[in-house]
Amino acid sequence: MKIALTIDHLIAREHSTAIFEEIMGLYKDAEIWTIVHKQGGVLGPIEMRKIHSSFLSHKVKNINTFKKLSFLGPSAAKKLFIPCSYDLIINISTGLSHGIKKCKETKQVTYLYDFSPSDSGTFMQKIFKGHLKKWSLEHIKQSDFLLTSSKYLNKSLGLNGKVLYPFFKLEDFPLIPSSHWKHDFFVINSEGMTLKEANLLISYFKDQKYCFIGNIPKGLDISVEVNMGNKCNGELAPLMASSKGLIHFGENSFPQIALKNLAVGRPLLVKDSALNREFFEGRPGVTFFTLDNLLDKIENFDTSAPPEKIRATAMKYHPVGFKGQFKRQVEQFLQK
Repeated sequence: MKIALTIDHLIAREHSTAIFEEIMGLYKDAEIWTIVHKQGGVLGPIEMRKIHSSFLSHKVKNINTFKKLSFLGPSAAKKLFIPCSYDLIINISTGLSHGIKKCKETKQVTYLYDFSPSDSGTFMQKIFKGHLKKWSLEHIKQSDFLLTSSKYLNKSLGLNGKVLYPFFKLEDFPLIPSSHWKHDFFVINSEGMTLKEANLLISYFKDQKYCFIGNIPKGLDISVEVNMGNKCNGELAPLMASSKGLIHFGENSFPQIALKNLAVGRPLLVKDSALNREFFEGRPGVTFFTLDNLLDKIENFDTSAPPEKIRATAMKYHPVGFKGQFKRQVEQFLQK
């Protein structure tokens, strides 16, 4: 069976890239089609494969440019044709690559990891956002078998995909002995946080220890001592393990940072949302907050749950388990 692999872009390492790389290992000789490829942007096994990309590769140099030019995605996908000699397409999509042109006879399995075909930052993005969403949802119908990363994603988009939860590198986040740590500061994940929310926390933590990780909201003025930025796993694990806990604002995409925090045995204060309820409701060491009760929840933050029980929530998101489930789902589809 001749198999092609497709993904929205190969510009820089993201979580969708890690998922693609894991699945790629199941299909040793498969070539890759992607809307944008920045040569050398994703080092490792991916760059050793033959990669086909669209005209946008000559226009895009980074993720931000890709998002700004996302309104050109449908045109690029249409011109990036996968030959009819291919029997099966394995697609990892965040909103665009499932629409890459193919022959009707070629089967396609799509794993919709996230749905973010466009931001609303630029004037052109605002104009084309509705059109791009409509195009993306229309073209997902060319998938013969659809897998999605959450029940929330299915419900929010009106889809009926089979849910297969993503993974993170669990082995990079072990339980670390913490008898010498004071656990006297909060780690704040900037994902999904507004400038107003960030300033609220800064005001509250004025005389206490805290730090931000990830990309802070635009316009936030904080010192480098509390702005940790994007940490690699080797730096993030001990930072989280030594903290009092994590405050997580993200509410619409796979909560890998929150799960990494649970993996090292530290409690979690997470924004109340349908997606976060799906992953964390009823789990040890997890407290939900709303903007109305955030400060009260911080003041009364419960740290009593045993680290081993907190970690148990994260154990199901292992790459080996994900890859095995993905392989079985594809094989069952092909046997029908």
